[in-house]
Amino acid sequence: MKTGEQIEVLVKDIDVVNSIVELIEQLLDHSIEKHKKNKYYRLLIKKKQKDT
Repeated sequence: MKTGEQIEVLVKDIDVVNSIVELIEQLLDHSIEKHKKNKYYRLLIKKKQKDT
């Protein structure tokens, strides 16, 4: 992913959500937002800009 780009992932299984969040949190150059929507979770993963 390029800086500023984001990807949206829809997931139903909370265990998968937790695994993805844990993985992304380890990447210092990415951020993640989690939103519950009816029967699924919406994850927004975004590549952060590098500090200059």
